[in-house]
Amino acid sequence: MNMFKFNIYLCSALLMLGSLLISERAEAACDSVTVTNLNFGEINPVTTTGHVEFTATVHYECELTLGLLTRVAVCIQIGSAEHDSGVTDRRLRYNEADNTEILSYNLYSDAARTIIWGDVYGSAYPPVVFRSDPVIINLLGKVEGSEIIYGRLNSTNFMLSKVGTYGSGLPVTVRAAPVSLLGLLSCTGTPSSPVNLPVSAELIEACDFSAMNVDNLAFGSHDSFQQNVFGQTQLQVRCSMGTSYDIELNAGQNPVVADDVNTRRMRGESGNPDNTGSYVPYNLYKDSARSKVWGMGENMEKGTGTGSVSSHPIYGKVPGTNYTVGNYRDTITVTVSY
Repeated sequence: MNMFKFNIYLCSALLMLGSLLISERAEAACDSVTVTNLNFGEINPVTTTGHVEFTATVHYECELTLGLLTRVAVCIQIGSAEHDSGVTDRRLRYNEADNTEILSYNLYSDAARTIIWGDVYGSAYPPVVFRSDPVIINLLGKVEGSEIIYGRLNSTNFMLSKVGTYGSGLPVTVRAAPVSLLGLLSCTGTPSSPVNLPVSAELIEACDFSAMNVDNLAFGSHDSFQQNVFGQTQLQVRCSMGTSYDIELNAGQNPVVADDVNTRRMRGESGNPDNTGSYVPYNLYKDSARSKVWGMGENMEKGTGTGSVSSHPIYGKVPGTNYTVGNYRDTITVTVSY
Protein backbone atom coordinates (compact mmCIF):
# COMPACT_ATOMS: atom_id res chain seq x y z
CA MET A 1 0.00 0.00 0.00
CA ASN A 2 2.84 2.32 0.87
CA MET A 3 4.62 1.53 -2.39
CA PHE A 4 1.49 2.30 -4.35
CA LYS A 5 1.17 5.71 -2.71
CA PHE A 6 4.79 6.50 -3.43
CA ASN A 7 4.38 5.82 -7.13
CA ILE A 8 1.39 8.09 -7.27
CA TYR A 9 3.31 10.94 -5.65
CA LEU A 10 6.24 10.44 -8.01
CA CYS A 11 3.97 10.62 -11.04
CA SER A 12 2.40 13.78 -9.69
CA ALA A 13 5.82 15.36 -9.25
CA LEU A 14 6.79 14.51 -12.79
CA LEU A 15 3.59 16.00 -14.09
CA MET A 16 4.17 19.18 -12.12
CA LEU A 17 7.73 19.42 -13.40
CA GLY A 18 6.51 18.97 -16.94
CA SER A 19 4.03 21.76 -16.39
CA LEU A 20 6.82 23.98 -15.09
CA LEU A 21 9.01 23.46 -18.13
CA ILE A 22 6.12 24.08 -20.52
CA SER A 23 5.22 27.25 -18.69
CA GLU A 24 8.75 28.60 -18.88
CA ARG A 25 8.72 28.17 -22.64
CA ALA A 26 5.33 29.80 -23.00
CA GLU A 27 5.09 32.48 -25.64
CA ALA A 28 3.57 35.92 -25.36
CA ALA A 29 1.57 38.05 -27.74
CA CYS A 30 2.55 41.73 -27.93
CA ASP A 31 -0.46 43.25 -29.62
CA SER A 32 -0.12 46.76 -28.21
CA VAL A 33 3.03 48.58 -29.34
CA THR A 34 3.32 52.34 -29.80
CA VAL A 35 6.25 54.62 -30.57
CA THR A 36 6.64 58.36 -30.41
CA ASN A 37 8.10 60.35 -33.29
CA LEU A 38 11.83 60.87 -33.32
CA ASN A 39 12.03 64.46 -34.55
CA PHE A 40 15.43 66.10 -34.55
CA GLY A 41 13.61 69.42 -34.93
CA GLU A 42 14.62 72.56 -36.79
CA ILE A 43 18.32 72.74 -37.52
CA ASN A 44 20.06 76.01 -38.33
CA PRO A 45 22.91 75.09 -40.72
CA VAL A 46 24.94 78.15 -39.68
CA THR A 47 24.90 77.64 -35.92
CA THR A 48 24.76 73.82 -35.82
CA THR A 49 28.21 72.30 -36.26
CA GLY A 50 28.07 69.06 -34.25
CA HIS A 51 25.81 66.07 -33.72
CA VAL A 52 22.10 66.63 -33.18
CA GLU A 53 20.51 64.27 -30.66
CA PHE A 54 16.95 63.44 -29.70
CA THR A 55 15.00 60.53 -28.24
CA ALA A 56 11.84 58.58 -28.85
CA THR A 57 9.96 56.11 -26.66
CA VAL A 58 8.56 52.67 -27.46
CA HIS A 59 5.78 51.39 -25.22
CA TYR A 60 4.65 47.75 -25.24
CA GLU A 61 1.98 45.59 -23.66
CA CYS A 62 2.32 41.83 -23.94
CA GLU A 63 0.03 39.04 -22.72
CA LEU A 64 1.31 35.64 -21.61
CA THR A 65 -1.02 32.71 -21.92
CA LEU A 66 0.25 30.72 -18.88
CA GLY A 67 1.04 31.69 -15.32
CA LEU A 68 4.29 31.41 -13.39
CA LEU A 69 6.63 33.31 -11.09
CA THR A 70 9.45 34.15 -13.50
CA ARG A 71 11.34 36.84 -15.38
CA VAL A 72 10.08 38.09 -18.72
CA ALA A 73 12.31 38.99 -21.64
CA VAL A 74 11.09 41.63 -24.07
CA CYS A 75 12.96 41.85 -27.36
CA ILE A 76 12.55 45.02 -29.42
CA GLN A 77 13.64 44.99 -33.03
CA ILE A 78 14.21 48.17 -35.05
CA GLY A 79 14.87 47.55 -38.71
CA SER A 80 16.00 49.74 -41.57
CA ALA A 81 14.16 51.58 -44.33
CA GLU A 82 14.19 50.42 -47.94
CA HIS A 83 16.55 53.23 -48.92
CA ASP A 84 19.03 52.42 -46.12
CA SER A 85 22.06 50.23 -46.68
CA GLY A 86 21.37 48.52 -43.37
CA VAL A 87 21.07 49.38 -39.70
CA THR A 88 24.57 50.88 -39.71
CA ASP A 89 23.71 53.29 -42.52
CA ARG A 90 20.31 54.76 -41.78
CA ARG A 91 19.36 57.84 -43.80
CA LEU A 92 16.81 60.61 -43.88
CA ARG A 93 15.74 61.54 -47.40
CA TYR A 94 14.72 64.93 -48.76
CA ASN A 95 12.07 63.24 -50.86
CA GLU A 96 11.11 59.67 -51.68
CA ALA A 97 12.39 59.80 -55.25
CA ASP A 98 15.87 61.10 -54.49
CA ASN A 99 18.62 59.26 -52.63
CA THR A 100 21.21 61.98 -53.24
CA GLU A 101 19.85 64.54 -50.78
CA ILE A 102 20.23 62.67 -47.50
CA LEU A 103 21.16 63.16 -43.86
CA SER A 104 22.92 60.32 -42.04
CA TYR A 105 21.69 59.23 -38.61
CA ASN A 106 21.32 56.19 -36.37
CA LEU A 107 19.50 54.80 -33.36
CA TYR A 108 21.07 53.45 -30.17
CA SER A 109 20.03 51.60 -27.04
CA ASP A 110 22.33 53.59 -24.74
CA ALA A 111 22.50 57.27 -23.86
CA ALA A 112 26.16 57.42 -24.93
CA ARG A 113 25.09 56.41 -28.46
CA THR A 114 27.58 53.56 -28.76
CA ILE A 115 25.31 50.49 -29.23
CA ILE A 116 23.40 50.50 -32.51
CA TRP A 117 19.84 49.22 -32.19
CA GLY A 118 19.30 46.48 -34.78
CA ASP A 119 16.93 43.71 -35.71
CA VAL A 120 18.84 40.51 -36.59
CA TYR A 121 19.42 37.96 -33.82
CA GLY A 122 22.97 36.68 -33.68
CA SER A 123 24.35 39.58 -35.74
CA ALA A 124 26.67 42.38 -34.66
CA TYR A 125 23.61 44.62 -34.28
CA PRO A 126 20.88 42.48 -32.71
CA PRO A 127 17.57 43.53 -31.19
CA VAL A 128 17.69 44.91 -27.68
CA VAL A 129 16.58 42.55 -24.90
CA PHE A 130 15.10 43.87 -21.68
CA ARG A 131 14.54 41.50 -18.75
CA SER A 132 12.07 42.29 -16.04
CA ASP A 133 12.38 41.51 -12.38
CA PRO A 134 10.57 38.34 -11.29
CA VAL A 135 6.83 38.82 -11.75
CA ILE A 136 3.75 36.71 -11.24
CA ILE A 137 1.93 36.31 -14.52
CA ASN A 138 -1.52 34.85 -14.22
CA LEU A 139 -3.57 33.40 -17.00
CA LEU A 140 -3.64 36.01 -19.77
CA GLY A 141 -1.40 38.16 -17.61
CA LYS A 142 -0.02 41.44 -18.98
CA VAL A 143 3.54 42.70 -19.03
CA GLU A 144 4.08 46.29 -20.09
CA GLY A 145 6.84 48.85 -20.13
CA SER A 146 8.53 51.68 -22.02
CA GLU A 147 12.06 52.00 -23.34
CA ILE A 148 13.99 54.98 -24.67
CA ILE A 149 15.37 55.03 -28.21
CA TYR A 150 18.39 57.32 -28.51
CA GLY A 151 18.83 59.03 -31.87
CA ARG A 152 21.78 60.92 -33.30
CA LEU A 153 21.94 62.92 -36.50
CA ASN A 154 25.55 62.68 -37.55
CA SER A 155 27.75 65.75 -37.65
CA THR A 156 28.14 67.12 -41.14
CA ASN A 157 28.38 70.41 -43.02
CA PHE A 158 24.68 71.19 -42.92
CA MET A 159 25.33 74.27 -45.07
CA LEU A 160 25.86 71.97 -48.05
CA SER A 161 22.59 70.07 -47.53
CA LYS A 162 19.43 71.34 -49.14
CA VAL A 163 17.06 73.21 -46.85
CA GLY A 164 13.74 71.52 -46.19
CA THR A 165 12.25 68.53 -44.39
CA TYR A 166 13.95 65.13 -44.37
CA GLY A 167 12.26 61.95 -43.23
CA SER A 168 12.18 58.19 -42.96
CA GLY A 169 10.25 55.44 -41.24
CA LEU A 170 11.57 52.33 -39.51
CA PRO A 171 9.71 49.11 -38.60
CA VAL A 172 9.56 48.31 -34.89
CA THR A 173 8.48 44.86 -33.67
CA VAL A 174 8.31 43.43 -30.17
CA ARG A 175 8.52 39.85 -28.90
CA ALA A 176 8.24 38.62 -25.34
CA ALA A 177 8.49 35.33 -23.44
CA PRO A 178 9.34 34.06 -19.95
CA VAL A 179 13.01 33.56 -19.28
CA SER A 180 13.77 30.01 -18.19
CA LEU A 181 14.98 29.58 -14.64
CA LEU A 182 17.57 27.31 -16.21
CA GLY A 183 18.83 30.17 -18.38
CA LEU A 184 17.16 29.13 -21.63
CA LEU A 185 17.18 31.93 -24.24
CA SER A 186 13.72 33.32 -24.93
CA CYS A 187 12.23 35.95 -27.25
CA THR A 188 10.63 33.20 -29.27
CA GLY A 189 7.22 34.76 -28.89
CA THR A 190 5.03 35.76 -31.77
CA PRO A 191 6.24 39.17 -32.99
CA SER A 192 3.94 42.14 -32.91
CA SER A 193 2.77 43.66 -36.14
CA PRO A 194 5.44 46.14 -37.29
CA VAL A 195 4.83 49.65 -36.01
CA ASN A 196 6.27 52.60 -37.93
CA LEU A 197 8.80 54.78 -36.14
CA PRO A 198 8.77 58.18 -37.92
CA VAL A 199 12.14 59.93 -38.00
CA SER A 200 12.48 63.48 -39.29
CA ALA A 201 14.59 66.64 -39.32
CA GLU A 202 14.21 70.05 -40.90
CA LEU A 203 17.03 72.21 -42.20
CA ILE A 204 15.85 75.80 -42.05
CA GLU A 205 16.96 78.62 -44.31
CA ALA A 206 19.98 80.49 -42.98
CA CYS A 207 22.78 82.82 -44.07
CA ASP A 208 26.19 83.24 -42.50
CA PHE A 209 26.55 86.98 -42.07
CA SER A 210 30.07 86.60 -40.72
CA ALA A 211 31.07 85.56 -44.24
CA MET A 212 29.45 88.58 -45.91
CA ASN A 213 32.00 90.97 -47.35
CA VAL A 214 32.15 93.77 -49.89
CA ASP A 215 35.16 95.73 -51.07
CA ASN A 216 35.07 99.46 -51.68
CA LEU A 217 34.14 100.54 -55.17
CA ALA A 218 36.78 103.03 -56.30
CA PHE A 219 36.23 104.93 -59.54
CA GLY A 220 39.84 106.13 -59.45
CA SER A 221 41.31 109.48 -60.52
CA HIS A 222 40.16 111.23 -63.71
CA ASP A 223 40.31 114.62 -65.41
CA SER A 224 37.32 116.89 -65.23
CA PHE A 225 36.13 116.25 -68.77
CA GLN A 226 35.97 112.45 -68.90
CA GLN A 227 32.65 110.80 -69.66
CA ASN A 228 31.25 107.47 -68.39
CA VAL A 229 33.68 106.42 -65.71
CA PHE A 230 33.17 102.79 -64.71
CA GLY A 231 33.97 100.86 -61.55
CA GLN A 232 33.20 97.42 -60.14
CA THR A 233 33.34 95.48 -56.87
CA GLN A 234 32.13 92.18 -55.43
CA LEU A 235 29.63 91.40 -52.68
CA GLN A 236 30.16 87.99 -51.06
CA VAL A 237 27.26 86.15 -49.46
CA ARG A 238 27.12 82.66 -47.91
CA CYS A 239 23.74 81.01 -47.43
CA SER A 240 22.83 77.36 -46.94
CA MET A 241 21.98 75.20 -49.91
CA GLY A 242 18.58 76.20 -51.33
CA THR A 243 18.08 79.29 -49.16
CA SER A 244 16.41 82.09 -51.11
CA TYR A 245 17.77 85.52 -50.23
CA ASP A 246 17.41 89.15 -51.32
CA ILE A 247 20.12 91.82 -51.51
CA GLU A 248 19.14 95.49 -51.29
CA LEU A 249 21.38 98.53 -51.75
CA ASN A 250 19.98 101.77 -50.36
CA ALA A 251 20.21 105.23 -51.93
CA GLY A 252 23.31 106.14 -49.94
CA GLN A 253 23.85 109.22 -47.79
CA ASN A 254 23.46 111.96 -50.41
CA PRO A 255 20.57 111.26 -52.84
CA VAL A 256 18.84 114.22 -54.48
CA VAL A 257 15.52 112.70 -53.43
CA ALA A 258 15.41 110.81 -50.12
CA ASP A 259 15.55 107.03 -50.61
CA ASP A 260 15.53 107.40 -54.39
CA VAL A 261 18.22 105.05 -55.72
CA ASN A 262 18.08 106.75 -59.11
CA THR A 263 19.51 109.97 -57.64
CA ARG A 264 22.62 108.72 -55.85
CA ARG A 265 25.44 111.21 -55.39
CA MET A 266 28.93 111.31 -53.94
CA ARG A 267 29.68 114.33 -51.77
CA GLY A 268 32.92 116.25 -51.67
CA GLU A 269 34.94 115.22 -48.64
CA SER A 270 35.09 117.68 -45.76
CA GLY A 271 38.40 119.40 -45.26
CA ASN A 272 38.80 120.20 -48.94
CA PRO A 273 37.60 123.80 -49.41
CA ASP A 274 37.43 123.47 -53.18
CA ASN A 275 34.71 120.79 -53.34
CA THR A 276 33.09 120.79 -49.89
CA GLY A 277 29.36 120.78 -50.52
CA SER A 278 29.81 119.72 -54.14
CA TYR A 279 28.36 116.49 -55.52
CA VAL A 280 29.07 114.00 -58.30
CA PRO A 281 26.15 111.84 -59.52
CA TYR A 282 26.69 108.11 -59.96
CA ASN A 283 24.78 104.85 -59.78
CA LEU A 284 25.11 101.12 -59.09
CA TYR A 285 23.86 98.35 -61.33
CA LYS A 286 23.20 94.62 -61.35
CA ASP A 287 24.46 94.06 -64.91
CA SER A 288 27.65 94.85 -66.76
CA ALA A 289 25.70 96.91 -69.34
CA ARG A 290 24.74 99.26 -66.48
CA SER A 291 21.08 99.16 -67.46
CA LYS A 292 19.48 97.67 -64.30
CA VAL A 293 19.81 99.89 -61.26
CA TRP A 294 20.49 97.94 -58.08
CA GLY A 295 18.31 99.29 -55.32
CA MET A 296 15.55 98.24 -52.97
CA GLY A 297 12.18 96.55 -53.38
CA GLU A 298 11.61 95.67 -57.01
CA ASN A 299 15.17 96.79 -57.82
CA MET A 300 16.84 94.36 -55.42
CA GLU A 301 18.95 91.38 -56.45
CA LYS A 302 17.84 87.83 -55.67
CA GLY A 303 19.95 84.75 -55.05
CA THR A 304 19.83 81.12 -53.97
CA GLY A 305 22.36 79.72 -51.54
CA THR A 306 24.83 77.01 -52.50
CA GLY A 307 26.31 76.46 -49.04
CA SER A 308 29.53 78.09 -50.23
CA VAL A 309 30.39 81.74 -50.71
CA SER A 310 28.59 83.30 -53.69
CA SER A 311 29.93 86.45 -55.34
CA HIS A 312 27.62 89.15 -56.69
CA PRO A 313 29.30 91.79 -58.86
CA ILE A 314 28.25 95.41 -58.34
CA TYR A 315 28.76 97.63 -61.37
CA GLY A 316 29.21 101.37 -60.92
CA LYS A 317 29.02 104.30 -63.35
CA VAL A 318 29.73 108.04 -63.16
CA PRO A 319 28.16 109.68 -66.24
CA GLY A 320 30.67 112.56 -66.33
CA THR A 321 33.44 114.27 -64.33
CA ASN A 322 32.89 117.93 -65.18
CA TYR A 323 32.83 118.88 -61.52
CA THR A 324 35.00 120.66 -58.99
CA VAL A 325 38.37 119.01 -58.48
CA GLY A 326 38.62 116.95 -55.28
CA ASN A 327 37.75 113.68 -53.61
CA TYR A 328 34.17 112.47 -53.42
CA ARG A 329 32.64 109.71 -51.35
CA ASP A 330 29.36 108.01 -50.51
CA THR A 331 28.37 105.11 -48.23
CA ILE A 332 25.86 102.46 -49.25
CA THR A 333 24.01 100.20 -46.80
CA VAL A 334 23.75 96.57 -47.96
CA THR A 335 20.86 94.51 -46.58
CA VAL A 336 20.70 90.73 -47.06
CA SER A 337 17.42 89.09 -46.02
CA TYR A 338 16.12 85.55 -46.34
